[in-house]
Amino acid sequence: MVDLTYVSLDSLEPERLAGLYGITEEEASRLLSDIVWLGQAKHKSEIAISAVMLPENVDEIGDLLAFCQKYGFGFAASPALKGIVPVAGLAGSADYKKSVTAIIKAKKKGGKIIGSKAYYEVISNFAQFQCYPLLMPTIDPAGNLYLLCLELGQKKIPLFSYRDLQEAITASCPDMDYPPECKKVCHICVTPVCQYC
Repeated sequence: MVDLTYVSLDSLEPERLAGLYGITEEEASRLLSDIVWLGQAKHKSEIAISAVMLPENVDEIGDLLAFCQKYGFGFAASPALKGIVPVAGLAGSADYKKSVTAIIKAKKKGGKIIGSKAYYEVISNFAQFQCYPLLMPTIDPAGNLYLLCLELGQKKIPLFSYRDLQEAITASCPDMDYPPECKKVCHICVTPVCQYC
């Protein structure tokens, strides 16, 4: 049995969703209907919706959050990045700030928000943070582990050549300086100096 179904959904409007996903409006409408069906199905797994905040949809993040609350879905959102920086038009956007504020408010009220309050506070203004990339290892379809992270890309090792993740890291990076002081702002593994959730 599936415990959790994680669905990527960036809009509730079929026309906008079609444009974002490169599908027809009919396919977008069917996708939205299927997600609603999942929310109403008996004997269902938990559902979580993940949204990427883009300049094209950031005005709709509050609606996506309300949709998730209506159906009891978990909700997660992250800013769209180009490499390690926010895409043009996102940082400084009033709609972006409003959306992240609404997510934090829902989190404080006990909503099913995936991710810590600290994460959303950091991404609200793209503040500097300490990254711990091994909290979320990146492994490609061929089984290669990226150390320290995909963005830094210092080393790619075949994970399945080792018994477990710890052995792979220890054998491949005996002198690894961790956590890295990359000073980059990708916000994937945010752990501010003051840790709270």
